[in-house]
Amino acid sequence: MFHRALWLYIFFLMGSAAAADVPFVFDARTSEMAGYTPAQLEQASVASLDLVGIPSVSIPSDNESLYFPITGGGDSPEGKIEKNVGELKKALNSRVEPDNPIVHREALSLAAQNPGDYTIEQVSAIYSYLKENWRYVRDPRGVDYLNYANETLAIGTDTKCVGAGDCDDFAILMSALVESVGGTTRIILARNISSGGHAYAEVYLGQLNAPDSHVYDIFDWLMQKFKTDKIFAHIDTETNDVWLNLDWGKDGLGNVHPGGPFYQGDIHYVLCIRDLLRKTPLKVPEGFEPNKPPVSSNLRTSSKEAYALNQKASALYKLGRNEEALEASEKAVEIDPNYAVAWVNNAAALLKLKRYDEALQASEKAIELDPNYAIAWNNKAAALHNLGRNDEALDASEKAIELDANFANPWVNIADILIELKRYDESIQASEKAIGIDPNYASPWNNKAVALLRLKRNNESLQASEKALEIDPGFALAWVNKAAALLNLGRYEDSLQASEKSIELDSKNAIAWNNKGYALYKQGKFDEAVQAYNKCIELDPKYEKVWNNMGTVLLALNRGDEADAAFARAGELS
Repeated sequence: MFHRALWLYIFFLMGSAAAADVPFVFDARTSEMAGYTPAQLEQASVASLDLVGIPSVSIPSDNESLYFPITGGGDSPEGKIEKNVGELKKALNSRVEPDNPIVHREALSLAAQNPGDYTIEQVSAIYSYLKENWRYVRDPRGVDYLNYANETLAIGTDTKCVGAGDCDDFAILMSALVESVGGTTRIILARNISSGGHAYAEVYLGQLNAPDSHVYDIFDWLMQKFKTDKIFAHIDTETNDVWLNLDWGKDGLGNVHPGGPFYQGDIHYVLCIRDLLRKTPLKVPEGFEPNKPPVSSNLRTSSKEAYALNQKASALYKLGRNEEALEASEKAVEIDPNYAVAWVNNAAALLKLKRYDEALQASEKAIELDPNYAIAWNNKAAALHNLGRNDEALDASEKAIELDANFANPWVNIADILIELKRYDESIQASEKAIGIDPNYASPWNNKAVALLRLKRNNESLQASEKALEIDPGFALAWVNKAAALLNLGRYEDSLQASEKSIELDSKNAIAWNNKGYALYKQGKFDEAVQAYNKCIELDPKYEKVWNNMGTVLLALNRGDEADAAFARAGELS
């Protein structure tokens, strides 16, 4: 989405940030954050599972200098140019031009479709129109070009779209249109070491704890409108000012909307381009009714300490530090035994640690506290599946789907169970359901690959594995399945490479070693094949297939007695 060397690779020569905003994810469990202290807000932000890799936003001083690399290298030997922050803010401000007649007419035509006095509905109409009709085009090589908002609209008129340009042009036009109907915006510059830089706009919502604040109702409106459960925004920990993300990144369901996920980067710096003017709070449409939490829900009742510990557990879980995640979630439920979310995170960590009986107990506790909590039912299904209770696991997965039709994970669990039950066609259907919900989720593609492999549809299986790996190149099981499909297709050298990649990622997967051994055997590398098979047997001595394969290669080496013993062992396990 943002893979290019843009103008935002930022280094700072002088000065320091005057203030800092923390990124935050608002959902059904964060409606009481107005009472948090600045330290508690920062702690909750750092601990959030969804914000790993997202830094706080800081405001550089006007006398600070920034370096920007530009496509093609520019005139300097390093291919970078230096810009003063104050001058950059002036340049952006001049290009936003909300009072330009062309810009104002476009903004009015979009906002007027939704009557009201500067509402989130009007801002969303501007956002959706701009995002759905934008044409992405790079800057010229060696040039850092910023379009004026009216210039971008003119290009759009010529090309039958809303406008064309790169991310900074999109942010400028977004700010111009929102400001032109009375809103308050700012532009963020971000850097990502691996993929370059990015620019995006934000709109001011109001103060979190102000008596007449519409902030929480705005989040509720967005969740209802765009069928999402998470809204991303920045909070100033000193003033409680809230700024909504207007970037073009997709959420977990593949949707694009105001308040979508933040751009991943190590630096996010804000330029308040019209910061001398009074900020205008945003409102919800007249007559809007916020969703009320269900009476049975315990999602909103946790103490601040328990909430912070639970957020820490989530972040540790995402980082793969499951023992620490378990410890944090256990402390959370010790403080607040009625905190359903913490029980869910407790179950998730226990599942990763293969403590399935305890994971089942934790999931059932979460369901007891909130029977409508789809993730709790999904975790229960995973625990039951790993305990061999597949019929119950299918029932729990179906309950999770009943509660949340847009939740892909239960379909993944169902597909996995159906593979074990050798109901491969049904498993493929379940995987396709998950893919339909989230096409960028690697696991259902991998499950589909397994089922296709069992049906000997090897070319299709290979395609599904490759799609899983396109999404997640570090998915060891997908490499295992790719290697197996390649073996069946007689592509032994390719299979060997895929096996070695899977072993590099997970050296304890017995099937990967078996695949490697078979690829080596088919290439006549018998001694190396024996070594790979021995490693497989060391990891899983009850794997029948490897004993048959070992017998075959030992026969090829004229080691008849050992081959007979290997075949006999395979017979015992069959």
